[in-house]
Amino acid sequence: MFAIDAILMSEISAKYALVTVPLALNGYTYRIPAGMPAGAGSLVRVSLGKTRYYNGVITSVSDQAPQGGFAIKDIAELLVPGLVSPQQLELWRWVSFYYHCSMGEVLKAALPSCLLANTYHGLADTWYDLGQGDGARLSAPAQAVLGELSALHPQRRSDLLLHAGVSSLQTLLKHGYITELSLQRSRFEKRPPSQGHIRLTEAQETACAEIRQGFTQPKPVLLHGVASSGKTEIYMQLVSECVAQGKKALVLVPEIALTTQLAQRFEALFGDSFIAYHSKLSEEERSEIYQDLACGSRFKVVLGVRSALFLPWKDLGLLVVDEEQESSYK
Repeated sequence: MFAIDAILMSEISAKYALVTVPLALNGYTYRIPAGMPAGAGSLVRVSLGKTRYYNGVITSVSDQAPQGGFAIKDIAELLVPGLVSPQQLELWRWVSFYYHCSMGEVLKAALPSCLLANTYHGLADTWYDLGQGDGARLSAPAQAVLGELSALHPQRRSDLLLHAGVSSLQTLLKHGYITELSLQRSRFEKRPPSQGHIRLTEAQETACAEIRQGFTQPKPVLLHGVASSGKTEIYMQLVSECVAQGKKALVLVPEIALTTQLAQRFEALFGDSFIAYHSKLSEEERSEIYQDLACGSRFKVVLGVRSALFLPWKDLGLLVVDEEQESSYK
């Protein structure tokens, strides 16, 4: 009697998750095991069929079990809590409805594959810093390394190897004169801006003022002009103002070729805070951009094709759709 009551109570208190996997399906319902902190947007591993497992994203959670009386499997593993934001899930549902495609197909388009597979790892370099040391006598090369570290620390392993061999570093580590650090590094090089500000003509200044006025209304603003009329400088100025307000900006272009043409101009103005996002990047590079926008602080301006809409935007202050008449946006 008590065992039956316990089973009934566990069923009543159970939570159920609709999990979307990267197949042409909308999803299947799974039970969230007791104590698993999985919610909407979490990346999980589930069993599909008798032997196959897939990584998928929880798109909704409910207290109600689905009708039909069939057996419901448990989620096998919670991989990454909160990988996808509620705003992203809302966009996924809209894309699925508008383009008559499954949520699984949207998932495949929206997430970099190594994030979905949970195989993404950041790059790390080995660095050394000064330690206390145990008083042991050191060779001349080892003393040279300590001298370099005393002048500037920490330093990258590859830089210290210019002054001494691997054996000297191992000796310093063994006797506690130096400590080893593993520091994350970006796949994208640091790039200081080379252009101070944008110089606008009187006509461009007038256009900017009218656009700012248009932003006070809850509707898009259309900037119309013939080719080479100076539209790019106008929205670069508006992007600069957006970043100065502590927000982020996305500039969409219809083709990768246009991304390449504009990237140099944006990089000159925004330097390290700018990044281009498109399909020619590796999955690891796309994943790093995704992770930075989700929880980092480096990238403030993104220039990309339509797939950039699926990035985890926070504090998005401006969206520019360049050449919005192009059919490749659809």
